[in-house]
Amino acid sequence: MADMSQFTSVFYTHSSSDPTKVSKRSRMTLSCLNCRSRKLKCDRQLPCGACAKRGDQVTCKFAPWAGSGAGAVSGNGIGISAARSAPPGQRQEAQIRLQRLELMVQELVSTSGSASDPAQDGTLEDHGQWQAAPGEGPESVAHNGSTPGSVVSSSTLVDRAYHGATHWAAFLDHIREIQDALDAEPEINMADASPIQQAPYQNSPDLLFGSTAPLTIQGIMRSLPSRQISDRLVSLYFSSKFTAVPFIHVHQFQRQYEAFWKDPPSASFIWISILFSILCIASVVAGAKGYEESPHLELRDPSFLMTKAVESLVAGEYLTDKKYAIEALLIHAHARNICSKNSDSVLWATIGFTTRLAQRGGYHRDPTHLPQRFSPFEAEIRRRTWFFLRALDLLLSYQLGMPPTIHDDGSDTKEPGNYSDDDFDEDTVVMPSPRPPIDPTPMLYHHTKSKICHILSRVLHHVLSMKRRQYHVTCTLNDELHLWYAEVPASLKIRPIRTTSFSDQNHTIMQRIVLELVYRRTLCNLHRPFLGSGQDNGQYSLSRDICRDSALRLLDLHAEFDRETQPGGRMYEDRYLLSSLGLHDFKVAAMVICLDLNESSQPSAGDRDREICALQTAYNIWRARASESHDARRASIALGVMLGRLTKPTSKNPAPGEDTSTSAPVIMDISSQSHLMPATGYEVPPNDFTLVNGLSAYPLDLVDSRPLDSALNDPANLDWSYLDQYFAIN
Repeated sequence: MADMSQFTSVFYTHSSSDPTKVSKRSRMTLSCLNCRSRKLKCDRQLPCGACAKRGDQVTCKFAPWAGSGAGAVSGNGIGISAARSAPPGQRQEAQIRLQRLELMVQELVSTSGSASDPAQDGTLEDHGQWQAAPGEGPESVAHNGSTPGSVVSSSTLVDRAYHGATHWAAFLDHIREIQDALDAEPEINMADASPIQQAPYQNSPDLLFGSTAPLTIQGIMRSLPSRQISDRLVSLYFSSKFTAVPFIHVHQFQRQYEAFWKDPPSASFIWISILFSILCIASVVAGAKGYEESPHLELRDPSFLMTKAVESLVAGEYLTDKKYAIEALLIHAHARNICSKNSDSVLWATIGFTTRLAQRGGYHRDPTHLPQRFSPFEAEIRRRTWFFLRALDLLLSYQLGMPPTIHDDGSDTKEPGNYSDDDFDEDTVVMPSPRPPIDPTPMLYHHTKSKICHILSRVLHHVLSMKRRQYHVTCTLNDELHLWYAEVPASLKIRPIRTTSFSDQNHTIMQRIVLELVYRRTLCNLHRPFLGSGQDNGQYSLSRDICRDSALRLLDLHAEFDRETQPGGRMYEDRYLLSSLGLHDFKVAAMVICLDLNESSQPSAGDRDREICALQTAYNIWRARASESHDARRASIALGVMLGRLTKPTSKNPAPGEDTSTSAPVIMDISSQSHLMPATGYEVPPNDFTLVNGLSAYPLDLVDSRPLDSALNDPANLDWSYLDQYFAIN
């Protein structure tokens, strides 16, 4: 038989199962994938000349030879295993790599149980990353050695946001091959692409601000005051140091303001919203100072300007992470707080909403820990913005008796430095050293306040915790508060308003008052859970004393501020400065004193006299403002109930069958005890607890006082969260 071995490479038999199958010789693709898709001549170099001219060296890849099973070679030297049956093209390559990623994720999940905790090694690894807007190239990235991260820039990623370790895009930091393949995908001709259908809810009213009128630049110019009046209002805003927010840099804003009047359409709606909020705050200040009577200053209604600020926010699409969106939301909330005379739950919701947007923008991370490069100016402004947001979140959460949205362990943003706006600007290359605490810049107040905000946050989490409170934690927080108070700069230490130097500005006086309020409020809330503890338990006697003294100090501040804001007082023109946030402290302080009197079995005559006098003074203050504020009216009614119970004579032994669930505590009627009357005198509210003396009568049936009345009967089991909400709502 003839030797057939020489023909075995030419002839072969067909499989019986596939008689039509034809085998083709695999041919290696000689052009790179980019040149093949663009139908260009490729010089077969790595990278090829065509890709080098286009700046696509990284994405220059050659498809694998189907017959070899070898990995594709890319311009960055990475080998990629390709499926034998995969057709050429970059989209197919991306799909193959996504399959690899899926396998890697599955393997990661299966082995995560045995992974070691990086915190045990004493190192902190950050898996967050920054996603940049289109057009932000690699040159805008500054990698920090201690914080790995990257900027993802792609036509498929159109927003600019921070992503934590649980977001899918965080994997792109470690698997760059997928991003390279997606970046190499040729752009789609939008003329040939089918239009994307909008979701039916995208044109619905804004969830936070409701329906707003469409806004145009022509309508904005008609709504704004004249240039001359706007100049005066903006100047008044920045000269009012206490109401000016720290994250609006005066020199930067002035340049933007001048550019806006030269070319109004060049300004974004978000920036215009900031301008309207500034004009709104300035109008409130001007009205309080009596400037509205000036014939040369025609003031707009602050509520109108606030509405325009909201319309500008919505028109600027603040949800899409636009520049200055967080700052615009914050200053709008600040303006709303200044204008409001009552507690505002919408304001609290706005701050919570803004907090989430700020976290998405990476504000909760210090700029030095983010991969995106920020200038020294931008970094410091972001720190100021985050501090202001955090402070409002704490104060509003405290007012409503709710846990704060921001947690200490979820943020590493540094405290803002003690800088004047003259110390740095947009062209600053290296930030100077912060000014010492003896230099009373406007930022010294915010810098000092930021320190106690850290303690206040921990106190709120401690007292609102569902777990059993550990008394040693209370003592530790108490020591930290006293240490902070001892380190308050001398220029910000509290002192009586009447004896304050004539050279001290009113905004400095207000800064001292607010810091004292925050300190006393925090002490009061830290120790008040132990106010209802048994009087025989000497372990908590110190906490009871601190809580009582702090509450009395708050009531003293209330009386002093009210006296100085009367006509002829030093603070009369700045009476608007204490918002509903500060007034809430006085209501809580009055309730603490009442409960202390209600529970104390044998108070000394001097202590009892001091506390009832403070309560009566607070009652008179709230009653005088009952026609101006719902909060004031309700506070006066609540205090009337308290004082009525404390001054009503009762029998110690109830009659048989008598319902004692709502009986009053055993307390003497001080109206018949002349030796207990305070030297200054006070007015006991009438028995029917209706407001008299020329004011509109508000009978108690407008506010149901029975829940409060029954709560006072059992101070040992008092639900402080409920009482907080009672005063916030009622």
